[in-house]
Amino acid sequence: MAEQLTKKKVTLFSKASKDVKELYLSAFPKVERFPYIPLLLNAYRRDIEFTSYYDDEKFVGLSYIVFSKHFVFLLFLAVNPLHRNQSYGSRLLNTIKASSKGRPVVLAIEEMDETASNYQQRLNRLAFYEKNDYHMIPHFYYEMGEKYQLLATEKTVDMGEFKKMLRKISYGIIPIDID
Repeated sequence: MAEQLTKKKVTLFSKASKDVKELYLSAFPKVERFPYIPLLLNAYRRDIEFTSYYDDEKFVGLSYIVFSKHFVFLLFLAVNPLHRNQSYGSRLLNTIKASSKGRPVVLAIEEMDETASNYQQRLNRLAFYEKNDYHMIPHFYYEMGEKYQLLATEKTVDMGEFKKMLRKISYGIIPIDID
């Protein structure tokens, strides 16, 4: 296991794109995914980073991050199923936090709905993020009819700035809201 993970930018014709696409499509339910090609095209913006991670030559995961002046929004994070439960998720989060340059990192997870069929998985996901120093903040993120709990590396985040960033990245096309 290499001490540092290697980061590679995911682009339309990058070698990593095939592995990343397969993981992205398998790791996130259709209702939670954006179309893959627009994700790739948006990643050419300087405030968005679509990254694949490698341990030596082994593909271990992906992240899709939006950077703003005030915070970092981790939109997607996934670990290759072949390498789960080997600390790669925590290593990816540490790498992302290091690249945040002191800004809080914000992410959204499925709400803790006790009636959900995957409630235990949701609790496990929350426990993983809490173990990695993320805190539930008292705000929810709504996207295309779905409700998500917000977590952050800081206990408070400027929601006004967060909403501005969301409008900017969604081009006003995708219905997004915060409460």
